[in-house]
Amino acid sequence: MANSLILTILPLVVLICFALPNVKAATQLYSFGQDMWGQLGVRSGIGGANNFIQSTPSSIVTSQFPQTYASVKFVEGLSYYSSLMLVRDSNMNIIKIMGNGYQSYLPNFSTGNGFYSVQLSPAQMMDFSGTVSFVQNGKACSILGTKDAQSNLMLYSWGDSKHGCLGDGNTNSSRGVVNSPVSVVIPDKCKGDNLKQVSIFDHVLLFCQDSLGQYIYGFGLNENGELGSSLASSVYTPTLLSMTPLSGKIITKVAASSKFSVVLTSDSSVYVMGTLLNCFSTTTLTKITGLPIDTTQEAIVDISVTYYHILLLTNTSKIILYGNKIMNLGQYITSTTTCGSSVLTSLVYLGSKPSKVFASNEVIMVISNNNEIYTLGNNQNGNIGNGNTSDISGSYKIDSITIPSGNIISDATINLNGNYLATSDTMYCNGVSYTNAGVCSGHGTCVTQSCICAPGYFGRNCEEFTCFGLLKNSASVCSGNGKCSSLDACQCTNGATTSNCTGPATSNSTGKQSDANSHGQSIGLMVLLCAILLWIGTLNL
Repeated sequence: MANSLILTILPLVVLICFALPNVKAATQLYSFGQDMWGQLGVRSGIGGANNFIQSTPSSIVTSQFPQTYASVKFVEGLSYYSSLMLVRDSNMNIIKIMGNGYQSYLPNFSTGNGFYSVQLSPAQMMDFSGTVSFVQNGKACSILGTKDAQSNLMLYSWGDSKHGCLGDGNTNSSRGVVNSPVSVVIPDKCKGDNLKQVSIFDHVLLFCQDSLGQYIYGFGLNENGELGSSLASSVYTPTLLSMTPLSGKIITKVAASSKFSVVLTSDSSVYVMGTLLNCFSTTTLTKITGLPIDTTQEAIVDISVTYYHILLLTNTSKIILYGNKIMNLGQYITSTTTCGSSVLTSLVYLGSKPSKVFASNEVIMVISNNNEIYTLGNNQNGNIGNGNTSDISGSYKIDSITIPSGNIISDATINLNGNYLATSDTMYCNGVSYTNAGVCSGHGTCVTQSCICAPGYFGRNCEEFTCFGLLKNSASVCSGNGKCSSLDACQCTNGATTSNCTGPATSNSTGKQSDANSHGQSIGLMVLLCAILLWIGTLNL
């Protein structure tokens, strides 16, 4: 009887204790816009460059995808000549990089045809050593990050070497376009897990953080001061940027656009450097003022950029457009000056809440919380997705994609030529299901396979936070008398028990420690129970 009972419950115990991701999801891929260089991936085979316009969402060709793939992640970035996708298996391991576009901008790739240089449909790219952790596309160069078995970070780049966008330190101006990946010089402050974000256009920003502080390194084009005044017009090696105006601030995101850079801090301040026509021309990080946001009630949680505008998404689902009032999207800025900002929320969607905003060449695409897709802006290349290339007033809801019941928009992005969408019956962020309470470290929302962090949290997995203005791993956090366990929550040692571990106990600090201890004890009991049941099972089998 006992043996029978054990045999009955043992499989259930295994499922509870060692739950695995679902098997292959029903993934569908779509794109629309201009397919000049085959970036959309909706046509088969190879060909030459031509001004082909796909003005409604069309299925991406998947004939060369690995048969074992379960999900696809579009590589983000404002690329012009190529598109890349990360293909994962059911365990969320990247098994192949797929790419399409102009062969010179695809890593170590050739169409094999001396006459046709454009790969129209996604093809399998080269394999990289180590475990691929991310890929980021820029206008004319790309960067890929891998880690070896010892978690050592390796960065590779390929593309146009003209202004130092490859970051390998080679100043040879005659190299032209390099499609054989080269090694990017990695600053010591960015090694290991210290690299938090990469953003690329014609210049590259590396946002890094260690126990001593935060750093922004830059390389590439600097003709407009996008990397500051102290650097040359072309920077060939990652170089530390001046961050004096950010003293005392906590950086959460960076963004590189045409001619300017953007930095977001944890107090929802937005700093810019470089040139944005009619708005600013500065070679030092300068704060944008007058944004329509009440920072006592709401916070900026995401940023995206176009040539002439900056899009800001708040935790209250407000979309703020800032920039040049004259250029395309500027028609939706109500300011009476040539540069200003306005809230787009009521214009972009009807009844649903924006979850993610993508922006590119004067076009924005919004994904809502109920799987609706809205576009707004320049439609000369069919990027609105309404079936023609005529500009329209206001936003357009894309309803030509049928999302099966139970499926979601699992990924999306936009580059300088096209818009990309994926639907699936599941979605993961950093290997964790979007429905899991622990996704994004329990401090954010998984949207299109990226984490949108709650105010105060940042990093790819919302794993970074502060305690009373200090980074969680700072030597002086919690007054040097405790551990920063979550946002503004110290677990004190040495008898110090105030909220910042400086004096006598308070109800606030005691409560947070008690909650943390209780949570830890619950997890410990569950692990112990699983171990005991599995051990009993082995004795009776």
